[in-house]
Amino acid sequence: REVDALVVARELTHRNNAERATATTIRDRMREQDVPATLVAALMHVVHTYRDTRDAPLVNRALLTLRPFVSWIDIELVANERVSAVLLELLGVRAHRCAAAACVHEIVAKGMPPVAKLALIDELGVVDAVAAATEPLC
Repeated sequence: REVDALVVARELTHRNNAERATATTIRDRMREQDVPATLVAALMHVVHTYRDTRDAPLVNRALLTLRPFVSWIDIELVANERVSAVLLELLGVRAHRCAAAACVHEIVAKGMPPVAKLALIDELGVVDAVAAATEPLC
C-alpha cells in the first residue's frame, strides 16, 4: 500500500507539485529498469500457480497488487493473450471475480484514444466475457 500511495497512484489529489514530480521520476526510473515487466511476470506467476487451489486470498492479493500499476505501465504488459485470458477466465470464478474485474476495469479505463480503446476492448473480448457472466461481477 505504501508504494501505491507514494508512487503508483496517479489520482491522489493531496499531492503538491514536488510530490507529483518525485512520483513521476520514480515511475520513469522503474520503467527504465523494467520493473513493471518483472512485477507483472511475478504477479501473474502467482496467479497461474495458485488459481486452481484453495488459496483464493493469495491470488486476489496478486491481482489487486497489479491493479494500480495498470494506469501507468505499458499496456502491452497486461493487454496480451497471457494476462487477459487469465483475467477474463477468472471473471467466471466466484472466488476471484471481483479482483479480476478490478484489473479488467483498470485496463479498460487506461488513458488512450477512443478508437484504440474500442479496439482493445474488442480484441480482449471484454464484452463477451462480461455478457457471459451468470452472476454479478462483484
